[in-house]
Amino acid sequence: MTTYRRSVWVDAPLERVWAFHSTIAGLRALTPALLGLQVAAIRGDDDGTLVTGSEIDLRMRPLGVLPASAWTSVITDREASSQRCWFIDVMRGGPFDHWQHVHTFEAVDGGTRIDDVVTVRLGGPLAPLVSPAALIGLVPMFRYRHGQTRTQLE
Repeated sequence: MTTYRRSVWVDAPLERVWAFHSTIAGLRALTPALLGLQVAAIRGDDDGTLVTGSEIDLRMRPLGVLPASAWTSVITDREASSQRCWFIDVMRGGPFDHWQHVHTFEAVDGGTRIDDVVTVRLGGPLAPLVSPAALIGLVPMFRYRHGQTRTQLE
């Protein structure tokens, strides 16, 4: 398995950052248009807020011409307090044998620190060799996500 980590500090209160990241609207705002992300269906949300057990059927067609991939993202755990919030999503039926994304938000220095930890494993006999290549796409995607969070909330 390969693990990717990225953190950013945002000059916005935890409550606001958490509310933004906990919704389908936030997911759409944080996804680069080049990825062609479409939310096909949502089950188990609470008026647009993702909760434990929420399932999001996603389809992505990068650049609008590359082969499309589809999967379901399942929120497996979620917790919020006045100082620290987090949720975990896992991929079901997608291009990875394993995908787990832990999103953590913490009130720090008058703002919010966001920590993203993604653990991935590609399938097949060459998976131990090629799984690190999955990081190639994660680096620009999370740079974009964190930049958009700052743009939207600061």
